Amino acid sequence: MSIASETAKVIYTGNNSAVDFPVTFKFFESSEIAVWLYDIAADTYTLLTLTTHYTVAGGSATEGATGTVTTLATYTSAKKIIIVRSVPFTQPVDLENQGRWYPQVHENEFDRLVQQIQQLKEQVDRAYKVGLTDTNPSVNELLDKLSDLIRLPVLKLFSGDAQDTVVFGQWTANVDCYLEEMALEAFGGAPTGADLICQVKITRPGDAEVTEATTFSLPATDTYIQAFPATATSIYVPQDSVVKFFFSQVGSVLPGTNVGVTAYFRPKRL
Repeated sequence: MSIASETAKVIYTGNNSAVDFPVTFKFFESSEIAVWLYDIAADTYTLLTLTTHYTVAGGSATEGATGTVTTLATYTSAKKIIIVRSVPFTQPVDLENQGRWYPQVHENEFDRLVQQIQQLKEQVDRAYKVGLTDTNPSVNELLDKLSDLIRLPVLKLFSGDAQDTVVFGQWTANVDCYLEEMALEAFGGAPTGADLICQVKITRPGDAEVTEATTFSLPATDTYIQAFPATATSIYVPQDSVVKFFFSQVGSVLPGTNVGVTAYFRPKRL
């Protein structure tokens, strides 16, 4: 066969009914493709197991062919099915001196080499690259460039007097990311152990506004830090989402007490 396409990966989104997913690139054996399940909200990948989670039809040990992956379960739109080429980095053909000439055997090995190269290309395409003139970049330089690339804020926001309900910050996400943590700080006054609700309202593209909230208990100290969300579950923030931060009070906090928050975002893996 010839390999006229550079495709080495296909991605599908579940719809709670489909189980057949075309493999549009050619492969020799069913063991030479890998199937991953991606949980969009949790940002986690699970490698599925052949025969346990899916079966494969198609492919050809003699010439290579396209095929179909059939999952043994259905998946909702909250999941993505990722099918990638996974050819071993070996050369299994032993060519003997003065042996017979089988053109298909030789072509298959050339095709296998191209498949291996495409497999590496798919991984390299997902890697961050420095400029052509950066011959020996330091770790700090790489981190600075990566920070410039994703441009995710670590927001330091102050609400002012905690006696009032105050909207104190807003940000529009420029990349897919997760709100990983928020740290609360009270200072400049004497909190009385009252609770504050730190709320985050997220308007995701095409969806209604959703409120995420947690309750903080402020002790009688000048500085108090607590992680958010309280459940330790990160909050998915797709690109172009509008994120608003505000406090609403429960109980009593003395006048003059200022409350601030630092919000930490993590980019979604590509």
